[in-house]
Amino acid sequence: MTPVVMIGIVLLGGVAAVARFALATWLPATSRSYARRSSRKRGELPISWGIVVANVIGSAVAGLALGLYFGQSISQGTFFLLSIGVAGGLSTFSTLIGDSHGMLREKNSRAALGNVLVNVVAGLGAAALAFWVSFAF
Repeated sequence: MTPVVMIGIVLLGGVAAVARFALATWLPATSRSYARRSSRKRGELPISWGIVVANVIGSAVAGLALGLYFGQSISQGTFFLLSIGVAGGLSTFSTLIGDSHGMLREKNSRAALGNVLVNVVAGLGAAALAFWVSFAF
């Protein structure tokens, strides 16, 4: 990995992290207060939709980059820039786990499981679809 690629990873990762923050700020969570269940409608899961969208987009970018790299459509450096810089900066495991842990602390295991499942299933689906689409290039 060249120094230019490493610098690019850092810069793209920073831009992607800011984009993730913007998504988390602009897209409303179902409910950010896990302790106040009365503020939610019955059956509603307290999911941070901005984080879900960021994780799904990050997964799609990683899947697309992997497919393009396997198909030899992009260089190794470009693969690193997309998968580590963009996808890594955009997606967030720590927020997913932090939110889910907060739900478990409030004895809302159904919400915690739902939060994890929504992120994982949607992320894997996006990555698989993007990987498949990448072979069209």
